[in-house]
Amino acid sequence: MTMRKRYIKWLPDLTNIKVPKIFVECDEYKWDSSESWYNQFDRVLCRQPWWEHVFASRPYKTIGVQMRKKEKSWEKIPVFKWSVREHAFPTRKDMKKERKHVVFMGAVTRRGYTDRKMIRVKYRNQIVFNKCFGYRYWLTLYGASAAICPTESNYGGFVPAKLFEYLASGTAVITNCDLVRYGIPELEPFVIKYKTIAHLGKILKMDFKPYHNKAIDAMRNHTHKVRYRELFG
Repeated sequence: MTMRKRYIKWLPDLTNIKVPKIFVECDEYKWDSSESWYNQFDRVLCRQPWWEHVFASRPYKTIGVQMRKKEKSWEKIPVFKWSVREHAFPTRKDMKKERKHVVFMGAVTRRGYTDRKMIRVKYRNQIVFNKCFGYRYWLTLYGASAAICPTESNYGGFVPAKLFEYLASGTAVITNCDLVRYGIPELEPFVIKYKTIAHLGKILKMDFKPYHNKAIDAMRNHTHKVRYRELFG
C-alpha cells in the first residue's frame, strides 16, 4: 500500500493478512513516521533519500514548524526507489520516429513552481509546454528530442518520478537533479545537467541525438518488476 491519505476514511482489517505487509509513504510532509497508524505494517518505507535538500529548499515561514518536524521523522526510514512500468519502453517502431522539439511535460503554474514559471517565461519560444496524459503522454515522449525534468516540486526538492519515465522513453533528459545524492549515480551518464536557468539556455542549443535511446537498456534495471524483487527478496 502507498499514500496514507487514500485510506483516511477507510482501511481494511489487516490483522489476518499473514503475508508481509509493506507501506510506502509519498507524502512525508503530512505524517510523522512514529505514529501508531504505521504499526500495522511489517515494513514502512518512504520515497525521499536525501532530506537535507528538502529542508534547505524551504524556509520555516513557507512550510511551518510542524511540517518540518514530520519530514524530519522520516530521515532514517529506508527508501523505496522510483521505477518505471515495463510497457513504458518504446517499441522498435517508436524508436524509428523522428525526434523533434524540447518538451516540458506537466504543471508549471502551481504554487511553489518558481523555477518552472521562469523557464516558461524565458524559453517559451524554444520549449513546447505540454500537459497530456495516458497514451498521448508516451507518444509525446517518443517523439521528443529532449525533455526537461527539474527537481523543483510543490513541496521542495525531490527526485522527480518522471525522470525514470523520460529516460525509459529514449528521449534526451535535461535536469538539475543530483542523482548521486539521490542514490542513483548509475543514471548520471545518461542525463544532461543544467546549473541555472540561464545555463539552461546554452543546453537548449545542443545536439541531443547522441542521447537518444541511450538510457533504455540501463532503465531495464529500474522497472517495477525489478524493484519488487529488491523489496521481497
